[in-house]
Amino acid sequence: MEARPPDRPVVCVLGDIAVDVRLSLPALPRHGEDAFASDSGTGVGGCGANVSICLARLGITPRIFAGVGDDLWGQEALALLSALGADVSVVTVVPGRGTHLTVIVVTPDGERTMLGHRAASSHLGPDVLADGLAPAVPAGLVVSGYALADDPQRATALRALDLAARDGVPVTLDLPGRLSSAMCDITRDVLPQVGLLIVAEDDVCPLGGRRDPEAALAFLADQVADVVVTQGADGCRYLGRDGFHRASFPPVRAHDSTGAGDAFAAGLVAARLAGLGIGEALEVSSAFGAAATVRPGAGDALPGPPDALTLLLDGGNTVSAAASSWLSRLCH
Repeated sequence: MEARPPDRPVVCVLGDIAVDVRLSLPALPRHGEDAFASDSGTGVGGCGANVSICLARLGITPRIFAGVGDDLWGQEALALLSALGADVSVVTVVPGRGTHLTVIVVTPDGERTMLGHRAASSHLGPDVLADGLAPAVPAGLVVSGYALADDPQRATALRALDLAARDGVPVTLDLPGRLSSAMCDITRDVLPQVGLLIVAEDDVCPLGGRRDPEAALAFLADQVADVVVTQGADGCRYLGRDGFHRASFPPVRAHDSTGAGDAFAAGLVAARLAGLGIGEALEVSSAFGAAATVRPGAGDALPGPPDALTLLLDGGNTVSAAASSWLSRLCH
């Protein structure tokens, strides 16, 4: 990989690097039935890889803490990520394990259903953090919620959160949808170490431990400085230091929602790091999330600044000068 330009900030990303196998089906089969795809594809994916690819396209050097298998897929994933501008120097090749595999079924409404074997991902141990998060204090740390699912990767995530707190590094925790009760419990424990929480609407009550959504959101906002609640095609809402904000997603014809949440998270982290206000940052992140759905696959198929800017400007959308100006600069 070429040397990082000195003006590119480093953001550490702790998550998964996976092999995605995508199948387009007219409908999910019933138990015991057969189904045949109308289209298929393979590529690099996983939340850590997806967030890192989008961050690199947004002028940031992502330093990835992840595990891959000692197989051809792991080698190809690292080569691709490095070529796209990620720092893969601390990615661990886990002996005797395959690279994380995800089978993604996409139906005509653009919704994806995932079946996975975490393999090398869940075997990432805390020793990868022996030298800290980076040679110098990074500008941020993004932790995928999946990293809290199983030890030893969970222990690695907890160690990363401790290091971030020690060094004053802002932490973003990006949670997957449909959290289990065990995931809610461990996540609730680490919330005081998180600066920005991204959580799906359906998980606000289980995570907040309240039946009333507004009471649950208020609890989360009391634990975390900034909370963003994603609402699928309906956009998102924010509660935190900058008050309350809503943002809608630019209208698109969604073909594949795979990686949309990762693109959203990367856009939000990069925009805030660039100094945009929360309203403008939500514009950018919503555009990235929406742009990720218009073509199949994740990984290197995910959007960059030109895609997000085009989507914001098309159709007469109201776009803030700050958001459009920042994205325009990144396009050149």
